[in-house]
Amino acid sequence: MATKVPKKRLQRKVLEDSLDLEPLDLSDGLEWWRFHIPEVLRAQAVWRGSLDRKRYARMVKMKNKRNNIAAEILSTERAYVGNLRVLVKAYLQPIKEMSSTNGGAVANLFDSQLSTIFNDIEVILGYNSIILSDLEKRFAAWSNSQRLGDIFLKMADFLKAYTQYVNHYKKAQSTFAKLKYATGSEEALLLERLREGSDDPLKRSMRDFLIMPVQRIPRYAMLLKELVENTWEDHLDQVALSEALKKILYIADSVEESQEGTYSLAKVTEISYLLTGKNAEDLQLVQPHRRYVCDMGVMDMTSGGSRPLHIFLFNDILLYAVPT
Repeated sequence: MATKVPKKRLQRKVLEDSLDLEPLDLSDGLEWWRFHIPEVLRAQAVWRGSLDRKRYARMVKMKNKRNNIAAEILSTERAYVGNLRVLVKAYLQPIKEMSSTNGGAVANLFDSQLSTIFNDIEVILGYNSIILSDLEKRFAAWSNSQRLGDIFLKMADFLKAYTQYVNHYKKAQSTFAKLKYATGSEEALLLERLREGSDDPLKRSMRDFLIMPVQRIPRYAMLLKELVENTWEDHLDQVALSEALKKILYIADSVEESQEGTYSLAKVTEISYLLTGKNAEDLQLVQPHRRYVCDMGVMDMTSGGSRPLHIFLFNDILLYAVPT
């Protein structure tokens, strides 16, 4: 009696015969894997261990650098607020008090464009005193998980006052230039007397202090950028720090643009006070649109001899003057 072959087996037999195939024997491969599995597992463990060690070393390095950057933020903020307090105590408060009781040089000084800057400084000192207090509280309980992002977000809102200060500082450059070269004036003598009587061990001038808020914002941006770069992705502070960095960089860019204009205008004003002679008063060198480019000393050889000249290049005119 013939045995009935199942249909599926018959189809497979026909397919194998038609393709002249033989069944694949995997026993050798399985035996290889069974024999080498311990070695493969050991290799994988070594690889994972190497990655873990590298990751651990990188994390330790980031933590150490983050701690150092955070410490620098605190130390520089203490120094900055301390300098603002010296400015207020040594210059602003005495000038205000004397202006209310005396006239003359004090009244002229306080009624100038500096009066607006004085008010801005007091506002900035109030803001940064709050920031410093917040930072000191965080550092009193410092750890790798401590947050600073919310403080910098608050700072970003405060820094809007700095933009106003920079604009006022720019407008006061003519006053600064006048005080710099009017060494015998009552105003200059007053400021020199206040400088000598200040508690500042370096005996810095009022102008040295007034430039500090303009210089501070780029410093904030640099330190915060380094802090973000050394705060790991899953840190609870990463999101807030990144958002604060965006805001502070935006303010820093606008301040930098204004600062470049401030320097240029200050240089034009300074040069105008250096010029003397019959044409100096009619020149009207200081103009809203005029920007300083560069200057250099040259020798004039066109008159048969030689004489020294000084060339001043601005964005719209070229000026030469004879040194005296």
